[in-house]
Amino acid sequence: MTAPANDYFPLADSPERASKLLPPMRKQYLEALYKIMPITEWLPSYQWREYGLKDISGGLTLGCILVAQSLAHADLCKVSLINGPYSCIAPPVLYSLFGTCVHSSVGTGGLVSLLTGEQLVRYGNLEERTHAGAVFTLLVGLVITLMGIFRLAFLVRFLSKPALSGFITASAILIMASQLKPMIGLPKSDTGGIFEIAWLHPNELHDFSPATVVLSVCSLVFLKGIKKLKSYHWILKCMGEFKELCLLGISALAARRFAEHFKIQLVGDVPSGLPELAWPIR
Repeated sequence: MTAPANDYFPLADSPERASKLLPPMRKQYLEALYKIMPITEWLPSYQWREYGLKDISGGLTLGCILVAQSLAHADLCKVSLINGPYSCIAPPVLYSLFGTCVHSSVGTGGLVSLLTGEQLVRYGNLEERTHAGAVFTLLVGLVITLMGIFRLAFLVRFLSKPALSGFITASAILIMASQLKPMIGLPKSDTGGIFEIAWLHPNELHDFSPATVVLSVCSLVFLKGIKKLKSYHWILKCMGEFKELCLLGISALAARRFAEHFKIQLVGDVPSGLPELAWPIR
């Protein structure tokens, strides 16, 4: 059930109090419009002076992080890397118009990308996997749309809490395990994940990159320790508040300077601009 927009967005005036002054017919039209597009209800009363700068800075920070995150998720999907950022353009804009919950994560997801990649890996080359991923995304969107039209959200209640807890825990373990292989710098050509390589092809572990291991460990130490150091200096405090963005910038500069010399694998060239609109089913 969709929650009222007033529960999530700060309003200067009460919409309920204002609606009492409207004619009945216009009131019905506005209620229907608010239900379809909640942004028309909360945006006119949005307190820009109090929340505007904070929301803009948060959006810019998340947008910068989302570029690198979506590229990683596209790699998990086994599709063209540029499809990751492409997938993060329209959904946030559409959800800002039709959504009500500010806590929803709109964009690519690690678990969905990992499960999708497990299915797309059977396709031969990158182009075929990218096309299959587009068709798969279209089908999933169609199913979710039909579920929303027929109000099937109540089906979630049949999933027990132990099942959901186990699913979330297992998904976190799978995502972390999938990142171990790139964290130690094993080539993408190596067969399977890190556990499959260690069990069936242990000789391929010799292909690891020491420089990549050092970069991965330093990144983890930075993310873990910068919060504890932010009380010592205002610069460390700023870095602690924007630790992901700082790490992204520092690691990008280090990789650009030393990647070729120390044989650190990079994403490579990413196409610029937007793709042409095309129907994925052919």
